[in-house]
Amino acid sequence: MALVQIPYIVGAPRCGPLVFSGGFILGVNFALPNAAAKHGWIVQELDVFDDYIDVRREQVVRSRHEWSAWPVAAGQRAVGDSRGKQGVGDFFEQQELKPPKGLALDGSYNNFLFGAFPKGARGVRRVRATAGFYDDELPAFFGFRKVDPAAGKVYASRRPPLFWKPVGLNRTLEFSFDYRRARSPRHAELKTT
Repeated sequence: MALVQIPYIVGAPRCGPLVFSGGFILGVNFALPNAAAKHGWIVQELDVFDDYIDVRREQVVRSRHEWSAWPVAAGQRAVGDSRGKQGVGDFFEQQELKPPKGLALDGSYNNFLFGAFPKGARGVRRVRATAGFYDDELPAFFGFRKVDPAAGKVYASRRPPLFWKPVGLNRTLEFSFDYRRARSPRHAELKTT
């Protein structure tokens, strides 16, 4: 099956993009331009690349490549399954971090792009995400919280569904930081497209 629709990001509510002491967060909700003709999935490919010097002054280079999926019921334009959204406070709790002061904790979102780094570290995190809506069944190898239990309420896999096409809603994020002196937002920059 081909890509059926290209989702968009709902303007509000939105969490961030926000740089806080030690990291960043961006929480968004997806929607479809038209109601789904039948049940399907917003599927997102996510590439995360880290290149930084840690507190021991050792270089850390790592990447993560995965696919996430959120259900959309027939006749709907947005994710309606409660397992397809997560609250900001719950998300920070899963990361074992305190939420930044002033961050509204009452919103729920489909997807979080997030990073937190220790004092003394400096470097960059780059994220590339592509999402599309498909009305095929999600393969059995996608599991709820299967790839990373701390990633939130999402179906995920380290391999793509057979129907996946790398086109759709494209997003990029780059977070540069230098926390050698302090984990202050003044020592970080976040760029998104």
